[in-house]
Amino acid sequence: AEEFAALGVPFDGRAARMDESLGILRHAFAGGSFEHHGEVYDFGPVLLGERPVRVPLVLGGNSPPALRRAARWGDGWMASANPTFEQARQLLHQLRRACADVGRADPIETVVRVTPYTADLAGYEEAGFDHAVFWAHELCPPGPDRWSRLHRVADELRIRDLAT
Repeated sequence: AEEFAALGVPFDGRAARMDESLGILRHAFAGGSFEHHGEVYDFGPVLLGERPVRVPLVLGGNSPPALRRAARWGDGWMASANPTFEQARQLLHQLRRACADVGRADPIETVVRVTPYTADLAGYEEAGFDHAVFWAHELCPPGPDRWSRLHRVADELRIRDLAT
């Protein structure tokens, strides 16, 4: 609420503003001119580009409204915070149900933060997650040995040649 107040934007109605903004972005990315007359935003014809552009929208959040928003508008979804494996599985199930509820047939890419990095990554893969991310400070905390620690973790995770 403090961040909204600092910008002079009402905290209430933030979800409706977000949904309307996502719809506007989809129109803008589709190419050609468009206009929008909504509850929050109202503008006449604009042209961002003649041709469509591909800009993936990855939305986050674990609440039912956030999952519904990701199902409706997102190309991807990322879990918030550090859910346990079981919580992550339940969130993925809820996301899939939300996708079905809006009639979404195409898959949505999924990302989950995993901690500790030694977690059973195969379990996340088997559960249906597309990507796992780790907290940087866990992989290579600041200090004189951070790069050797990162190399050690890469070896443990069987990740090599990160630059290629």
